[in-house]
Amino acid sequence: LFGEIELPNDTEAPQLDADLNQTALVIFTSGSSGTPTGIVKSFAQLDAEVALLEQHWGAKLNSSVFVSMVSRHHMFGLPFGLLWPVLRGNAVFTETVDYSESLETLANTFSISLIASPVQLDKMPASLNWQTLKQRTQIIFSAGAPLPEQAAQHCEERDLTVTEIYGSTETGAVAWRQQLTTPLWQCLSGIQVDIDSQAQTLKISSPCLPHSSTRATKPWFISADKARLTGSEQFELLGRADRICKIGAKRISLNQIEHGLESHPWVKQARCLLLEQKHSRIGAVLVLNADGKAALVDQGRLAIKQQLSKHLRNDIDAVALPRYWRYLSAIPVDAQGKHATSLLNSLFTPEQQPRLPELLEQTQTADNTIELRLGIQHNLA
Repeated sequence: LFGEIELPNDTEAPQLDADLNQTALVIFTSGSSGTPTGIVKSFAQLDAEVALLEQHWGAKLNSSVFVSMVSRHHMFGLPFGLLWPVLRGNAVFTETVDYSESLETLANTFSISLIASPVQLDKMPASLNWQTLKQRTQIIFSAGAPLPEQAAQHCEERDLTVTEIYGSTETGAVAWRQQLTTPLWQCLSGIQVDIDSQAQTLKISSPCLPHSSTRATKPWFISADKARLTGSEQFELLGRADRICKIGAKRISLNQIEHGLESHPWVKQARCLLLEQKHSRIGAVLVLNADGKAALVDQGRLAIKQQLSKHLRNDIDAVALPRYWRYLSAIPVDAQGKHATSLLNSLFTPEQQPRLPELLEQTQTADNTIELRLGIQHNLA
């Protein structure tokens, strides 16, 4: 594909190095495992992924303008939002679209292909001109985390089907699905999956992985995702493998603590992490349901903490009981919809906490005034 870009007649074609396995860039993981890791990408790997995308969806794009609601600095936004459209000759809207109103304005002017995250699609307001989006949107891609079912339903009811992409920084795009049709993931062409016998997690063979002409066997990448194979090219994701940390020489499963908390009748969602800055103790971030919120108001934080700790004691070692607690209306996620460790960690570091409300939505009303919807952080309540 790199050789198919047309140049003006008076421009000399660039001479590419014959070795496309040379490094094109180094891209870092989101740090969800604790420390960001640099992943080397060659020109051959990037070219292979763009070729896969073109093979699967090129015919649906026509001359649409590519619009990104996600950053182009990771292995979803970069190939989908920049490399692919540039190599196939489509226009790219160079700014990252932060507000749904801007998306509506673009759709009024252009036919668009939308690159978005689950978080952004979940926040799409009902007041949008959905009819225009339906008529002018060629395709919607979403990646980074599973799309909430209500967001998929919300778009589907307006005849906008979201194509979800499964992959990672290391592998690039691996599979796709439209979850209201099937929860199963379908592999892209040339990609194989299996279950690793030791880790019991999904392993992936892809032309987008590093390869060498001297390698006798094809490379496999072992992910941290549990899965169930339903065919040679289809699978169902079953969540992440246990996140293990060590406290006092004991191996502690953060997943087990979260599952224990979510089994309590007050807890809607829980996320736990190891707080290095707090003498390697466990911090718990909780979203309470209506009963839990009522109990928090009536009984106070200390009583809630004591009851939740008592609930965990039968199944969790005492050293693994959370020592620090935060109660939020929603678990914070990054722009890709992931529970990044850095975001969760900042909740337990006072100097990193915001001092102003967060702007969630900006709407211009009929009388030409601006309405703002603000999110108030827990420390500002």
